[in-house]
Amino acid sequence: MLLSFAASTKCWDFFRYLLEQSLSVDNLFVFVLIFKYFKVPLMYQVRVLSYGIAGAIIFRLTLILLGTVTLQRFEAVNLFLAAILLYSSFKLFSSEEDDTDLSDNFVVKTCQKFIPFTGNDLAVYIIHLYS
Repeated sequence: MLLSFAASTKCWDFFRYLLEQSLSVDNLFVFVLIFKYFKVPLMYQVRVLSYGIAGAIIFRLTLILLGTVTLQRFEAVNLFLAAILLYSSFKLFSSEEDDTDLSDNFVVKTCQKFIPFTGNDLAVYIIHLYS
């Protein structure tokens, strides 16, 4: 039984490693796009990347610590978040599969102001957005 547990732990560790590597490649792609957009010279890219990584670590640590303190100090926050989860799960499982008209949706109307759509393009975009 111990061997089975060790094997499953190793399997999960490998899965986590693959996931982290794939996310790292995704982040590198974003950095390449940012460097190209802002035309960062090659000699400064390492420094900018280092600042970006340090900033991401600092911001993540700050938000994790603030979130932890908030959840520990104020039980009402836990109850509020639990209520949101319960409400959304109830709506998800109680609603029937019907065609919802999204033309009156605030997000759709806002996008229509900035992105030119024809009627057919809008339906394809909404399907892509929510799939």
